[in-house]
This record gives sequence, structure tokens and C-alpha cells, in this order.
Amino acid sequence: MRANVVKLLGFRQSADLRPAVSVLQSGEATADERELVLCALLGSRGYEVGIATINGSLAALVHLAGDWKMVTLTIEGRADVEPLIPADLPSILRAVVPPAQGSNEPAGPRCTWMADFVR
Repeated sequence: MRANVVKLLGFRQSADLRPAVSVLQSGEATADERELVLCALLGSRGYEVGIATINGSLAALVHLAGDWKMVTLTIEGRADVEPLIPADLPSILRAVVPPAQGSNEPAGPRCTWMADFVR
């Protein structure tokens, strides 16, 4: 989702934050607006989300398997954060790691009944 939001929204320079719907309709976002859009989208999918700051910039957070993770990648894979929502976050968070790439085996049906639909 993170990569798709970056591709979907062009860069906008402004200090004013807008609601996620306005950002999506405009097709442009500041870095902070992208983080808020990620929170809104993840929240709409039923994930528990939060927000923190890293060096003065907003960072979207998601609660996965009992741990809070940053949605945005950092070079180090972790960062010192200032919690905003919720206020009791750990001070160091790790980024969500994309799943490992599968093997180079060709895709195929995993259930025998699916073979009838693949030609």
C-alpha cells in the first residue's frame, strides 16, 4: 500500500495539511499528507493505526501482531520516534518489512478444483 500511495500521489509543497479525501482527489500530497493518507487507508481496512513524528515529520504507524511498526521505510529499518497517537508508544520503532520474495517457481493452482479454470 505504501508504494502505491507514493505512485498515486505526486509531490506537493505546502505547509497546510488537508483531509485525506481532499489529498486523494487532488492527486498531490506533501510528505506528511502521504503519511496521514496511509493511516486513513489502513484504518479503513480495519487496522489499528497511529501517528508519530520522526525528526519533525509525521510517520504512519500500524499495530501488527502486538507490535507497533512504522509504515514508512527508513534506511536503518528503525527510528527514534516522538509518539502522538497513541501517546504510550515505544520510543524506538521498526518499519514494516515487506514479505520475502517467493521462489522463481511458476504460479499454478494450489487446489485441484482450480485446475479446471486455468488453461
